[in-house]
Amino acid sequence: MMETKYFFEELQLPEFGEGALFYGEAVLVDNRGETDTFIVQDIKLGGNWLPRAPYDGARTIGQQMFKAISDVLYDEKTVNGRHAALEWADFVKGNTPAVPMFKPRAGLLALIVEGADMRGSR
Repeated sequence: MMETKYFFEELQLPEFGEGALFYGEAVLVDNRGETDTFIVQDIKLGGNWLPRAPYDGARTIGQQMFKAISDVLYDEKTVNGRHAALEWADFVKGNTPAVPMFKPRAGLLALIVEGADMRGSR
C-alpha cells in the first residue's frame, strides 16, 4: 500500500462559508492498489484524528467533519483538492522531497562532515 501525508491550510468547507478555515493533515493511500487516485485514510485537525465516516452516513460531528474535508480533497475544482491531487501524483512518480525522520542534534552534522573530510584526505 502506498501512503503519504498531505498538509492542508485554509481549507474551506461550503457548509461554513468563507469565515471558517481549517488546517491539518490527511493521510492519502492508494485506491486498493490503483495509484491513479487516492483515498483519504485519516484526517487530523490540530492534535485530534477525526473518526472516519461509515458508508451509511456520518452520525457524529467528527464523522461529518471527516466527510466534508475528504469531499473537498477529492474535488479537483477546489484549491486543496487540486493540491492534494498534484501532491499524490508527485508522490506516485517519486518526485516528493525526502522528509527527515529524525532531527539531528546540534553540531552533529559538522562532526559528520568533518569526519568525512578526514577520511578523504588520507
